[in-house]
Amino acid sequence: MIKDFVISFRLRNTYKANGFIYFLRQLPLVKKLLPASAYKSRGLKKLANVIALIREVVNTFLWKGIYLALIFAAAVTLFPDIGWEGFLNAFFFLTLAGGFLNTQLFDPTNDKYYAIILMGMDARSYTLSNYAYFLIRVFIGFLPLTCLFAFLLGQSPIWGVWLALFVLGIKLLFSGFILWDDLKSVKKNLPDSTEKRDAMLVLLAAALLCVAGFGLPLAGVALPVTAWPYLLTVVVILAVFGGIYIFRCREYKRMCRELLKKAPAFAATATTANQVIQANSLKKIDYTAEVSAGRKKGYAYFNALFFARHRRLLHKPAKRICVVTVMIFAVAGVACALNGDIAAQVNEMVMNMLPLFLFIMYLIHPGRSMTQAMFMNCDHSMLSYRFYRQPKVILSLFVERLKSLSLISLIPAAFIGVELALLLAMTGGTDNVINYILIIVTILMMSVFFSVHYMVLYYLLQPYNIQLENRNAAYGIANFLTYIVCYGAISRHIPTMIFGTGITLFCLVYIFAALVLVYRLAPKTFRLR
Repeated sequence: MIKDFVISFRLRNTYKANGFIYFLRQLPLVKKLLPASAYKSRGLKKLANVIALIREVVNTFLWKGIYLALIFAAAVTLFPDIGWEGFLNAFFFLTLAGGFLNTQLFDPTNDKYYAIILMGMDARSYTLSNYAYFLIRVFIGFLPLTCLFAFLLGQSPIWGVWLALFVLGIKLLFSGFILWDDLKSVKKNLPDSTEKRDAMLVLLAAALLCVAGFGLPLAGVALPVTAWPYLLTVVVILAVFGGIYIFRCREYKRMCRELLKKAPAFAATATTANQVIQANSLKKIDYTAEVSAGRKKGYAYFNALFFARHRRLLHKPAKRICVVTVMIFAVAGVACALNGDIAAQVNEMVMNMLPLFLFIMYLIHPGRSMTQAMFMNCDHSMLSYRFYRQPKVILSLFVERLKSLSLISLIPAAFIGVELALLLAMTGGTDNVINYILIIVTILMMSVFFSVHYMVLYYLLQPYNIQLENRNAAYGIANFLTYIVCYGAISRHIPTMIFGTGITLFCLVYIFAALVLVYRLAPKTFRLR
């Protein structure tokens, strides 16, 4: 079993190293420096292995630390009167929810597919050795952290040992039960509808447990501390039975074959998943929609027809956002009218926290979903024609698409801008009338900026391949950096006059630069992968 684990560990590191090299070769500047022969470079493989090892160690503690920190923060802020009991209550119910959702034994991962299906490794030995490694990581990861948070809440570190054992017991208990249930389902050959129903019930149960974890302490109710020795004893006893069942089970080969049909590496499944996404997108298309030929010609007509037939995909979310913003505005308006302190705070926020709305506009903008629809339902086919990749055609269609996308995204942006200006007026106003105009213009320019930004990323980094999969690392990095910048703006306090003027000028420059870049580079980059 140890030998099988070592082989599987090396296999996992190898394909992760290859994935790391592939990721580097997708970056525009790095690709020229790394030829295909880089996959056999020992030095690069060693570097990738070191990075994989560091990532393994970090992941052992990072997410567990964040999980416990959130529970700790809730205990000291939401229910400080019952801090330790509240912490234990949330920890108990959330760990139960995790028992449903995080069962490594049943994850259809690539390394399981490669090892068991392609390399023919013994399914039982592979599964059990890796599950034992998972349990060791869980215990090692939780032990110092639970001891730390117990100490911070004024308790003995021995509580940390008990809590780590509790997590371990829950993992074994739930894994044993789910293994028994899955094998029963495989033997009975239950239909997919039953599996989907069971999955929905699991999600519902996990959601209810999470609500109980935080809801009960907020209501002043929590599991008594004195009950924990009994709970821990029961969990440990049941976990022993679960562990015995897991390690004595002989049906892993059958289970893995059924399970690994869902693995990402299973090509047919991956293709089917993307076909499902495309099919769902096609259902939202109105094939009967027409555009008057007299008003539009050429690619303007082509684009107008596309947006007319995708009206449901675009206009429905925009309308929902408008309704939600009106409801929020109404609630905020009533609160400001009834409470002068709230009105003063809202006035201060509107005047100095306009950067916050950069993140809000990022969240509600339809650019990413729309560019995906453009590829799936249009460019996926049209890019196979040479004329469609000519510079004039690309720029013409880019401008038409940008205008259409901007007009749609400007609708909720206009609602937000006007509502902010009205809130400012209702809460005492401002001495400078230009601030009202700047608030509206700034929100509108943010919307235009994101329209341009997503279109530029799509045309310059076209991330999708012919199987409709996202395969461009640079596109992912660009989106991640966009998120980081927008998220970082949340805490910035910049006067409306300065921020509004700056963002407006920046957007104008960005739009001009985008048109130049698209015209010069898109004929080379806007293609099928």
